[in-house]
Amino acid sequence: MKKVLSLMLVLILTVCSINLQAYAETSNSDVAARVEQLRNNPVIQEMVEKYAPDPDRWWDWYNDLPLEDEDVVSKIYVLDWIEYFALIPEDERLYVNYNPLLFAGTEQDDSHTSIDEYDTSSYSVVLPPDGGGFLPTGGYEHAYDEDLWDDPVREKANCYAYAMNCYSRYGDPMYVIGYSSSGQHYSVNYMRRNLTILLGADAKYFNGKTVKPTTADAKPGYRQYKIALAFSYVGSTARDFHFFRQDKGGYWSHKRGYEGYIQNTDAGNFKIYDPSVCDRDFGSGYEPHNYYDFAGYYMVTY
Repeated sequence: MKKVLSLMLVLILTVCSINLQAYAETSNSDVAARVEQLRNNPVIQEMVEKYAPDPDRWWDWYNDLPLEDEDVVSKIYVLDWIEYFALIPEDERLYVNYNPLLFAGTEQDDSHTSIDEYDTSSYSVVLPPDGGGFLPTGGYEHAYDEDLWDDPVREKANCYAYAMNCYSRYGDPMYVIGYSSSGQHYSVNYMRRNLTILLGADAKYFNGKTVKPTTADAKPGYRQYKIALAFSYVGSTARDFHFFRQDKGGYWSHKRGYEGYIQNTDAGNFKIYDPSVCDRDFGSGYEPHNYYDFAGYYMVTY
């Protein structure tokens, strides 16, 4: 009887193993077929030709990606993202902060220029506002300076760079969460799940800063200021991130992608007292630019 039961168990495990293997092969085959379909889509090819700084190099980078991965960019993830990107109105495409079409556009560069080197006035102390509905400030926030962030600096910083008071080359992939510390391009879902770790690791690459979680009511100390961020989704997939920073005087400001100018107003054109409650639907109802998922506050020390 024991031999019969043992034999049956072996048969069951063998069948299960065969079924799982067959399922995995089928799944991979389905993904590969979907990737091939997307790759041959004229719309995908048009987006690469139009937005990748060097299309040939971009395809070489793409060909080395894994077929599928939940955490890092993969062939299926990138093509799926480009398919969504093509649906965004053309005049809104350059306002996204996460764009895999730029990931292979430039060589890695360790010489990241800081606005701090030019804006010494940003370190002068300004007393926090007395009431007025502002979140606490410490006096070492940077100035809101539209002239400083105008051309040619404008195209050298996205929202992440601006929040960290830095700029570099146009489309620099270091300004994607997690890349500067790891050299790895992560999916936006992975960024959302691991924000504290990734922001903390990136910080030192922004001219030796530190970044730690904080609260809205926290009062910054010496050479500190608060930043905050939010995410947009299409369905259950996070597609983009957006940062805000608190400036001298208590208002908050931000920058939409490499194309956008800095602004201290929200999507409703009201000055921002608190990014957690401001209007973050910059797509006027169009989903990819509605940063409805507020992800919290962080304290930057420079």
